[in-house]
Amino acid sequence: MTIETIDRVPCQVSPECLHRVCKDCGEPMRSSSIPVTEHPGTRPHKRGGSCGKCSWSEVTLLPSDLQDQRHQLLSDEELAHVYEVDSHMYDWHLRRRYRLRLMG
Repeated sequence: MTIETIDRVPCQVSPECLHRVCKDCGEPMRSSSIPVTEHPGTRPHKRGGSCGKCSWSEVTLLPSDLQDQRHQLLSDEELAHVYEVDSHMYDWHLRRRYRLRLMG
């Protein structure tokens, strides 16, 4: 059994107030529900040990995405066919493309 240590640093409010550090940029993070005015100099924590800025720069696949990857690979022609057949599925595919940042 291994125990992972998490780096914590104090924020500008108090030396006793410790915050986790972003694994990518090293900035201290606060809970995303806490306003920045309560903990200046921190970034909101998102997921996977990354802050809001760093987690936005990478595409994070959800478990549902990992289970069914065939929808990610639809060509534009296939997507046009889906639009003609079922507009609800077309909307789903289009939202998924935007969420995975496959389109502008």
